[in-house]
Parts: sequence; C-alpha cells; structure tokens
Amino acid sequence: MPLFSSHGPRSASVFAAFGILAGLAGTSASADTVVTKGGETHFGTIIENTPRKIVIRTVIANIVSEVEIPKYKVREYSVEESTRIDHIHEQEQTEASSDEIAEEVEIEAAPSATQTITKRDGVPLVLEVPLEGTFGQDIYPKSVAMALEWAVENQVSDVVFRLDSPGGEVWAAQKIVEIMGRYEDELTYHALVERGISASIWPTFACETITMPPGSTLGGAVVYRMSTGNAEVDAKMNSILEAELSADARSRGHDPAVVRAMMIGEAELYAYRDKNGGGPWRLTGDKKEAYEDRRDREIRDLDERNTVLTLTDEDAVIYGVAEPLSDRSLEALAGVLGFAEYDDAGSYASTLTSEWTETCADLRKEIDLTISSVRRDFNRAQGGGTYSSVMRNLRDAKRGLTELKRHIEEAQDLEMDEVLTEYDAIDHEQWMEEIDKDLANLRLRRRGG
Repeated sequence: MPLFSSHGPRSASVFAAFGILAGLAGTSASADTVVTKGGETHFGTIIENTPRKIVIRTVIANIVSEVEIPKYKVREYSVEESTRIDHIHEQEQTEASSDEIAEEVEIEAAPSATQTITKRDGVPLVLEVPLEGTFGQDIYPKSVAMALEWAVENQVSDVVFRLDSPGGEVWAAQKIVEIMGRYEDELTYHALVERGISASIWPTFACETITMPPGSTLGGAVVYRMSTGNAEVDAKMNSILEAELSADARSRGHDPAVVRAMMIGEAELYAYRDKNGGGPWRLTGDKKEAYEDRRDREIRDLDERNTVLTLTDEDAVIYGVAEPLSDRSLEALAGVLGFAEYDDAGSYASTLTSEWTETCADLRKEIDLTISSVRRDFNRAQGGGTYSSVMRNLRDAKRGLTELKRHIEEAQDLEMDEVLTEYDAIDHEQWMEEIDKDLANLRLRRRGG
C-alpha cells in the first residue's frame, strides 16, 4: 500500500501554498498521473522517479501530501508538461526564495535513472555488475535485467560480472542466465570470479571469459534437488539442469566436462598431457580415454565419484578453465582482455542492485506472509467456532487469495515468478470456490435453511 506523509507547503507565503493546493486539486487533464496495478489512480505532480519508486505530490482530504508507490506496483504513469516541478517553481518564484527553488529542482533531477554515458569510438565501454551474496536473497535477477537494459541503451560493449557468492537458490542463477541471453547479440560478458560457489557457476559459464584473481575459488555446485520424494525423478531433473548448463558452457568455449564434474557427484574428471613434450592439459570425464596411452602421458585425477569439483585459481589457470588476474581491479582485467584503452561506465549497476534487491526481498516476504495467513484463516474456519468467527476467517482467507494473486503478477514483473513454487500447491480457483460455497452454506444455515 502507498505510504502517506503530509508536509506543509514549502513556500513562505500562505497565498503560494493555496496556489499549490488549488493547482494539485485541479482537473486531471493538467496533472501527472500514476495508475497502480490494483486500479488506484493518483493525480498530482511526480517529484521523484527512481527504479524503485515513484513519489507523487497530490491532495488528500484537502492536504498537500506525498504518496510513495513502489515501482513494481505501478501499471503506468504519465507526466504533463504543465505540471512539471520546474514550471510550478516559475509560478512561485515571486514569493519563494531562490534556495527553495534550487532545492525542489534538485529533488526532481538527482534520483533520475536516465543518465547517459558518452562512448568513445573504438574504445570498449565496460560496465561492472556485482553478483555478491546469496542468490535468491542478496542477488535477484531483476537488478541484472535493469542493468543490462541500461547497458544496451548506453552503448556499453562489455559487461563484467563480479562474482563473490557462496551460492544460493538455483532459480535465481538460471533466470540471470536467461536474461543474459536476451542481450547476447549486443553485449560481451566476462566473469571476474572472487568466489564462485554452487549456483554461481551458472552465470560464470555463460560468460565469454572467466578470470580469477589470487585466492579465488570456483565450483562445488550442489545441484538443485526437486522435492519430489522420488529419487529417479530427482536424478532426471539434475541431469536436465547439467545438460542445459553444459550446452551453454560449450557454446561459450568452456569445457562441459568441467561443468559436469562441478554439478554431478557421480561424474569424474581427468587431466592429461604428453609426458615428454608437456604442453597444455586436456580434460575428460572418461577414465578410459585419460588412461588410454598411460605410458606416454602425464595423468592427474581431478575429481572422483561421489565428490563435486572445486578449483582454486591456481588449478583453474593450470587446466585452462580460467585466465589469471594479478589483482581484483578492473584495470587488471582490461589487461587480460587485451584492452589498450577502455572507459568505465560507472557504478550505476551497483545502485540498481541495492534498490531492486530490497524491492524483491520485500515482495518475497509479503508473499510468504500472505500464503501463511491464507492457510491459517482457512484452517481456522474449518475448525469451526461461532458464526461470526467462521465467517470472518473465510472472508479473510478470500481477501488473502486475492492479494496473493496480485503478488503473483508483481513477482512476474520482477523476474522472480519461480519463487512461487509454494503457491503452486494452492489451487486458487478451487480454494475460491470452496470458500464461496462455505460462505453460502453458512448464510443458509443462519436463515434456517
């Protein structure tokens, strides 16, 4: 729900304040408009518009107020030229101080997410996108989607995913890879892996290059297990996930045998090279292939059955999985990539990550609370009680289902609909029908029917 906070008029003049009130209370044809997905329409002046929220100054009960609306709840909005904040200031200029005017203009301009970057011809423009923390808790796909969209709009050529993660929920990592695919024709992806454990390998192997500074690690992906209670079904699902990521890795020039060893406990990985001439190591998951010419080869067992592969930066470099970095800086990476010059697109992606992570985490909490409340209210109603208490619990459960359905739409807009697996266990239409039937029976019994 929107958050309301009343503020007195900024102008020192009572007449100027009255003018603002009258202007905001005027016809909708001359006002900014924000329409929520719940059907609410707000008229007034948009004074803040960021990737996370819109703040509109409007009139509520004859009081000038500011309504804050989360961006994921906004269906559409429009800005009328006559209501722009700078036009309002021109009307107030004779009675408002220049300091107040400057403050208001800054409020409108500062949060703008439409900044542009000037790109030099022939020079790579590089944007860093942080993937730090746990996937599905600290890392959400929406921030990546917004960052890559901004990158394309601003002619970014190369995106560096700075990975520092212990893993997390695979759905989030998979969704990020899906989003990366939307822009793969316009952007080149690079993984700078500081810590890339478990789910981290999804975006890592979807990048063209993998680089690792001293002390970094990669792998140890405990494959996502479906809670089916059926080992055969689980194994098939794990195999499907591994095959998808291996295919993606192969298309980027990475060895799929490494991916398999990092994901599947039963997989093996061997490295071999010519014993006399040395040369680069070759990798295989087939023990027979590795040991076929054992007399002429140097052979190393990298991963055995019932373990999952994790590589240090030194091992990853030795076996050709990653390129070495002297340190964690973007300058060091540019040297490895062969950029004689490059331009830094700035920290915009970091700002997006913070904003959208908070938005997605808040919605996820709302979903969890709503699901819990629906089940609680429905179970209470089934447990009986007075007419009024059962009726109240059924109505609360129905309102919760309606709210939950709205959350589903919001989650889809935020690229996080996969988190709603628990909702799948609730047949919305069936529950609604059952509640309506119970309500009707209650009313009928009360009338003595």
